[in-house]
Amino acid sequence: MALLNEVGALLDSAATHGGRTAEHHLLWIAQSNGIGRCRVREVLTAVGLSSAARQRVAEFSLGMRQRPGRQA
Repeated sequence: MALLNEVGALLDSAATHGGRTAEHHLLWIAQSNGIGRCRVREVLTAVGLSSAARQRVAEFSLGMRQRPGRQA
């Protein structure tokens, strides 16, 4: 089991590639750690970013960029 299945961390919200959408960024992390696509949707919903899932991260406020890192 990958550690990210149990614990999540976002050390620097500015490190997220601004050209990616929130969904794509989380999907990339999930796939590289053996986490299913359904968990990406769960996290986006849990942090209130479902409606912004296909928006580029560069368009997010600082608070919006930090939200996915708060969900474990």
